[in-house]
Amino acid sequence: MRGSGWLQRAWRRDPVPWSWAGVFVLVLLVISIGPLFAQPPSDIDPLIRLRGPSGAHWLGTDEYGRDILSRVLTAGGVSLGLGALVTAIAVLAGTVIGLCAGFFPRADAIVMRLMDALLAFPPLVLAIALVAFLGSGATSEVIALSIVYAPFLARTMRGATLSLSARGYVAAARSSGLSEPRILLAHVLPNAAPTLLVQASFIYAFALLSDAALSFLGLGVSAPTPTWGNMVDEARPYLMTEPGFIIFPGLAIVLVVMALNYLGDGVRNLLEPRSRAMLDLTHLRRRDLSRGDS
Repeated sequence: MRGSGWLQRAWRRDPVPWSWAGVFVLVLLVISIGPLFAQPPSDIDPLIRLRGPSGAHWLGTDEYGRDILSRVLTAGGVSLGLGALVTAIAVLAGTVIGLCAGFFPRADAIVMRLMDALLAFPPLVLAIALVAFLGSGATSEVIALSIVYAPFLARTMRGATLSLSARGYVAAARSSGLSEPRILLAHVLPNAAPTLLVQASFIYAFALLSDAALSFLGLGVSAPTPTWGNMVDEARPYLMTEPGFIIFPGLAIVLVVMALNYLGDGVRNLLEPRSRAMLDLTHLRRRDLSRGDS
């Protein structure tokens, strides 16, 4: 009952992020279950190439006669999987770097100057340079994007660690004789978890956009493995004649990225006291206005 009440309060405060969370869950379910019922994405039939939506092919076919729906679903699994892997590596690396930089002053000057150097480059430009150096492919893309986005989380975690390290319970833990690593794991990291969770959702969205951009440029996952980015690239010559070929993978990217951004905002507003207080005030004002109108 407490869980349902918590969800109801969160929905009343701000329903928009949780509506987008439902969209994201729905997309995950469709991508997970859809390929079991769709046609094989690699089946080629030149006789039905570039056909519009029909009963046999709900989203039409591409230039090789492959079913677009099955390719969008398969590409979604690849793109979301790569984005999740990049997010996991970037979050892990950024958390370790940020905790060490914020808790150990000697490491701060050296480590954060390196992070600042990486942050000085535009993310996509740095990712392109790293992939060009490492060679195109899924592995190089994951390594490059992890290097690009880890500094963002490292700087955020450093700030959170510096703030939390000044709290009284950390000083009490030091005076009780706890070791520095134990203080980090038992006191600092759990209290920084809300910030970590919010940043992870944004990094996931950025990783998906960067994956789409690299695949579009031919530097990410290469054909015949479909991703949303290389599907958009393949559809460019047919933009005017068969717009659906490019609309459906592009729409999938837009939906997932918007859902992740709104979800991150919702989690931040729910977990941060100041944002939560502002949402409560807004909710009370809306309720008072609705009572006044009635």
